[in-house]
Amino acid sequence: MTKYLLFLLFACYLLTIHAQNWETKTPVPAWGRDDACAFSLLGKGYVVTGNQGGFTQSSRLWCYDPIADEWTEKTAFPGIPRQYAGSFVMNEEVYIIMGIAENGTPLNDCWKYIPKTDTWLQLADFPGQARWSMFSFATLLYGYVGTGAMPGVLLSDCWRYNPAGDTWIQLNNFPGGAVRETVSFSIAESGYVGLGFQSVNGTNLTDAFYQWNDLTKTWTVLPDFMGGPRSYATAVANSHQGFVATGQDALDNFYNDCFTFDPETVSWSIVDPLPELGMRGMSAFTIDKHPYFLTGLRQDFVRVSSVFRYNAPAIVHSDVSVYPNPSSGEAIVKGEALKQIQLLTLDGRLLREVIPTETATWLGELPAGMLLLRLQTGDEWICKRLLVY
Repeated sequence: MTKYLLFLLFACYLLTIHAQNWETKTPVPAWGRDDACAFSLLGKGYVVTGNQGGFTQSSRLWCYDPIADEWTEKTAFPGIPRQYAGSFVMNEEVYIIMGIAENGTPLNDCWKYIPKTDTWLQLADFPGQARWSMFSFATLLYGYVGTGAMPGVLLSDCWRYNPAGDTWIQLNNFPGGAVRETVSFSIAESGYVGLGFQSVNGTNLTDAFYQWNDLTKTWTVLPDFMGGPRSYATAVANSHQGFVATGQDALDNFYNDCFTFDPETVSWSIVDPLPELGMRGMSAFTIDKHPYFLTGLRQDFVRVSSVFRYNAPAIVHSDVSVYPNPSSGEAIVKGEALKQIQLLTLDGRLLREVIPTETATWLGELPAGMLLLRLQTGDEWICKRLLVY
């Protein structure tokens, strides 16, 4: 009996230690939901759409203030209420794309939310097949959408969105084949896609992961997800690492685990689990490098409005890198403490000056020749050469 009590006390101690890296925040002041869109804009988090046991209230847009730890309602999403929509953020605006209506109709409409004016703008319809449960992410340059489901069919196509012209271009198919219920996240010029169903009937799960690179315009096979094959997982990233959590396996087990992906070492690590029962269909956003996981369907089949913040250990890469170098016309500067970037000719003529707002900064289209980069990090300036051919 004494050994049993000691075991229980030790288990409680471990759970307490794990929970210290997670903070429970104010829940979304609305009915619980799963398969919603969540995103961060201008230092605040948002959630909209999804299934609340019905769709009548899911178009209400909620905004989270991390300083006050409170939610405020914003202008509702004006499109058809939906579940399994895609979303990505570019230029401090969010794009909500496609999904499935409550009557089972796949959707192909696209919308943009502008937080500075709290307004929505309908964009050109997606030119490919209407769908739901696709991957979606944005790099420094473009938005990307691919795979997903339509009635009786899984898809493997991949598309690139240019916000400057509100235009779509079809790319080569996703190398992981036809799949739905994937997860995706992006860091700088790369997008990451993995997991999901590889069959229409919801079987044949995969643990494969792939990386898209904007500069090389190619996909690379990554190490398999260390949590095993699953669907309905949730992913998000900060400037240094991706987070993939929760989900459901082929035996209908729900998980509360969480893993990180480090693009520098191209490796997975397990971190503390969420302080909640197993979940699927959660949403996530990142504010100030901290991932927030919220809402979802719990293993007891209750839709929740809970919000959890993971206090990720700080990762600092002090080096400043410029790549690719040599370049065929585009390049990225990446550094943790960059304050200013100056692009000059070798004779000292200033071509461009940029104030970085993210860890990685795209320099735009570059003229051919040998160029000089002056980079301010802290109170110091460093110089690098960049060859453009």
